[in-house]
Amino acid sequence: SHLSAEDAKDIQRESKTMNFHKGDFLYKIGDLCQGIYFITKGRVIESIDLKRQFSRGVGAILSFANMVNEGRMALTNCEAVTEVTVTFVPFEKLDMIVKGNKEFEEKIYKNALYTFLQASNEKEKGVLRLDESKLNEVLRKCQLRSLNEGEKFRMENGGFLFGGAVKKIENQNEMQKYSIIWPTNWEFCSEKESKVLEFGEEVKDFFGGKQEEYSREEKKSSMKKIESRKSSSKKSSFRDVFERNLLDDIEFKDV
Repeated sequence: SHLSAEDAKDIQRESKTMNFHKGDFLYKIGDLCQGIYFITKGRVIESIDLKRQFSRGVGAILSFANMVNEGRMALTNCEAVTEVTVTFVPFEKLDMIVKGNKEFEEKIYKNALYTFLQASNEKEKGVLRLDESKLNEVLRKCQLRSLNEGEKFRMENGGFLFGGAVKKIENQNEMQKYSIIWPTNWEFCSEKESKVLEFGEEVKDFFGGKQEEYSREEKKSSMKKIESRKSSSKKSSFRDVFERNLLDDIEFKDV
């Protein structure tokens, strides 16, 4: 785990048990959220609309995306579909840990990514192919980058802009926070302090049919390394992998 024993104990002390009845909402889109929820009993459905719904059960950790969203507003609806018991941890406690623990901060952003990508997928007209088992592999090689104002960088494999604003130096096109940065060889400049989760090489396999103003040569370059591979290892949801040990020093119980 990326948590010290002291941090784990602090989280335990600050946590509390909450119960929800079937049909109750833990939060709705636009609600101000106060913390994360670790499910110890029951099941919930997170939804953005009728097409984008995700079932979450015991062991799932909810609301990391809300933690990094502007104003900490809920990005999804979260409804209890059974009797549900959760352990609630306030954001304020996690904020204190994040300040001195960059690895833990990166884990939070990785856990938030799937929800943000789902929210972006509709406006990007489905060009981002969201397969959780593939995204699991991608997240292993993601890196959270904190950019200073005026800092120049490249994003050859793409990424996701969580905070701040960046622009392409070539044509001055500006990208605001919560945007997918498509694979490109062009150079960017950070317009203000920004946070970007930079994708690994494998993420190029997610992009298809995106008609940006890339040159023919650039598009060829961005796609030529893509290879079709089958993993011999057992596939699992990226949530299983990244949530499994995010808070594994803390023993949450249904009490």
